[in-house]
Amino acid sequence: DPSNVPELIKMLDHEDSGVRYWAAVGCFMLEKEAIAAKNTLLKTISDKQSDNVRLMSAWALIKMGDSDSGDAAINKLLEENTYATLEILNVIAWMGEYGKRFKPAVAKIKAEHEVKNQILYGRAKALEMMKKGKNKGKKKKKK
Repeated sequence: DPSNVPELIKMLDHEDSGVRYWAAVGCFMLEKEAIAAKNTLLKTISDKQSDNVRLMSAWALIKMGDSDSGDAAINKLLEENTYATLEILNVIAWMGEYGKRFKPAVAKIKAEHEVKNQILYGRAKALEMMKKGKNKGKKKKKK
């Protein structure tokens, strides 16, 4: 209900990040009817305490028609490769056709994770080989 926008604006400044997140969801759901919250959402895309608030605020801005600010915020979140990366990727998937614009940033994250996985796999193999090497010269004790 657009009559709730003034309350949503207040909630976007709340100390609790959960309250800020759900206020951003409310703006997202109202799309252009929440345009009065735009300036506050522009502040919350820089929320230092919650990447989830930043993400939902960015998506709300996109839904309001400010794709420049929303896209920039999502790309910045992707570059930072935060704990919320999986949620960011989910939101991009939910965006459907619009989400395709983030393909280069998503490809970069995928490549980085593949390299990390290869490194972890290599370390695990090395540890396994070291263990086998330590046990090679030992004789089994007879009981």
